[in-house]
Amino acid sequence: MLADQREGLLLQLGQAVISAGFTLARQRLTESPEGVRLMLVVRGPQAQLLALEERLGTHRLVRSFEAIAHEPGQPLNGASYGAPPVTQAPRTQNAEPVARGPAVALDMRRIEAELRLLAQDYPQVFPRLLSLERSFDAESKSTAMRHLGQRIGAWVYKRDFALGAHLAPADALKHVAVPALRPLVQAEAHAANALRIRNSPFVVAGKGTQCNCHFFSGYLEALLKEASGNTAAVAVRETQCRGIGADACVFEIHS
Repeated sequence: MLADQREGLLLQLGQAVISAGFTLARQRLTESPEGVRLMLVVRGPQAQLLALEERLGTHRLVRSFEAIAHEPGQPLNGASYGAPPVTQAPRTQNAEPVARGPAVALDMRRIEAELRLLAQDYPQVFPRLLSLERSFDAESKSTAMRHLGQRIGAWVYKRDFALGAHLAPADALKHVAVPALRPLVQAEAHAANALRIRNSPFVVAGKGTQCNCHFFSGYLEALLKEASGNTAAVAVRETQCRGIGADACVFEIHS
């Protein structure tokens, strides 16, 4: 992980590790020209790994994050810190459920590698994202794409909006989410707690049977959480989709 400040970093991130059900086995804190580098080795349940990575990567003190598999006995080597935090990436169904289903194990080494490439390509990310989406099996696709959206959304917020004041979700929808989406798609606020995307690349009009824009659900969720200073409980679900006949994909924000 890369951070701007040393004070309180290990304490706060250690608490995040423990609260996610993991134990901290080793750590190393060093200074570098880029900032403060913190490397952690943790042990815990595989099923909770995705939640831990999201918690660490979107933490307010973390500027950049990378997770790699660590074999016992291996040295704590430095890693690349240019990728979006557990930051540089969604979920679905006919009315996309807010509640999480059973945890799905993802290939996090592969996802971290793809996030670095997505950061380099941004905002021209859809060719790579669509290829990734096709490569995931049906069980993991929604979880993986939503996670990618969360990571990229948090990264975009920290890159482009972090100097602004913290906002309530309804205000962040207009002043953060819509501007952040403009380089990607045609988006507009819809009422006080919804957003419309007219040209989502993840669907073909009328050709689907369920909402499929998992990436944007995660992207919006991360943006709005970051904009609130991670103080608001924000959930985003897709309630209408062009793929199943609507004229636009609609995302409702619940906080």
